[in-house]
Amino acid sequence: MTGPALEGEVVETGRAVSPRLDIKGPSGLLPRYADLPDPDDRVPVDVDEALRDAIPQNTRDMIDWAWPRFVRWCAATGREHDPPTIGTIRTFIWAHLTWTSRKDPTRLAGRGGRPYAYATVETALGLVCMVLKWRGYPSPWGHPGVQAQLKAYDKKLRTMGIMPGEAYALTPDEQAAMVRTRDMGQVAGVRDAAALALHMATGVRAAELMGLDDGDLEWVTPTRLLVTVRVGKGGKSRKIPVEADEPDDETGEAWAPDVDPLVLVSEWQDLKRARGIPTGGPLFLECKVGGKRGEGKGHTGVIVAGKRMTTAAYDKMHRRAARKAGVDVDADGKPRHVTTHSQRAAYITNATDAGVPVERLRPFTGHSPNSPVIFRYVRSGKRWGEHNPVVQIRRAAVQRRRRQTRRGVA
Repeated sequence: MTGPALEGEVVETGRAVSPRLDIKGPSGLLPRYADLPDPDDRVPVDVDEALRDAIPQNTRDMIDWAWPRFVRWCAATGREHDPPTIGTIRTFIWAHLTWTSRKDPTRLAGRGGRPYAYATVETALGLVCMVLKWRGYPSPWGHPGVQAQLKAYDKKLRTMGIMPGEAYALTPDEQAAMVRTRDMGQVAGVRDAAALALHMATGVRAAELMGLDDGDLEWVTPTRLLVTVRVGKGGKSRKIPVEADEPDDETGEAWAPDVDPLVLVSEWQDLKRARGIPTGGPLFLECKVGGKRGEGKGHTGVIVAGKRMTTAAYDKMHRRAARKAGVDVDADGKPRHVTTHSQRAAYITNATDAGVPVERLRPFTGHSPNSPVIFRYVRSGKRWGEHNPVVQIRRAAVQRRRRQTRRGVA
């Protein structure tokens, strides 16, 4: 199958398929329970709407990408999607190896003209399984054949020399450099600086950051902030404490006061209030270039009330900031894999480098107590000299030999 059938218009197969499904529409994610033929299945309209409104916007956006994509593929290949068989799911996974670009059918659709990355396939499948569960069908995710097909896809990429890209863990100074690239004379620049600084201080996922509302910030004191992630991965909520960058008691020196997340978030909220944006809505809003200057503020641009900044827009801004700060390449000019997930890797790696036990990080990162996933984010550069286990073993052996010699033991 080629790209146009996947990414472009729907291929005619004898049955109507919507090219874009509305999550709240009758052909969308959930049926209209008030309209079902069986009276026992019906619920009041307000109950129905409350359920739909409980689904975070970022989740809606992701589903709006994955589910219609799967439906179009099924239509193009003559397969049934409602519900699909295990064979259809397995074939859908493997098809990602050969899908081509909509704009250039001779080029594979994955990043860099390669097959889709394993993470993309896994995400797409996970979202499809989510929709199927909400439609009342069993999820095919845990089926042995589906899991084996995912492993086979990963193995195939590796045999092709395509290894999974591991997000580079930014250093604190590199994170600060990214924040400083933002134009604080623009409303979008103030927003972006606040988002980058808060991301650096919390280590949340990008979708969680963009899903924050004003009400998720609890100012305990002017220098202490509790950030509540209401719906994290797996539906778990958590609170993350953020403190201001205050001077050290002994040296009187602060780390980087100009990128203090509390200062920047406060400035962004003050700017929203000055523009007449109602409180209680999305924390980070869409901004447009141009427009009138805010009275007494001097910031150019327009803040779009009620329009949440999307994860895709944040990802694009993050890449621009990394490129402008020069942190997307190393000292030798070799490219680094810097993504929004680099902030999460940085939070965990920098904390462990500073001596914070991993177990103390779990409540803030949202990892389960017994989950080993958190250790994948520890990408410490401390591995030579005193940080090298072999060196430590040798030093311990020398010290033990000295003690034995002092006691007169041969």
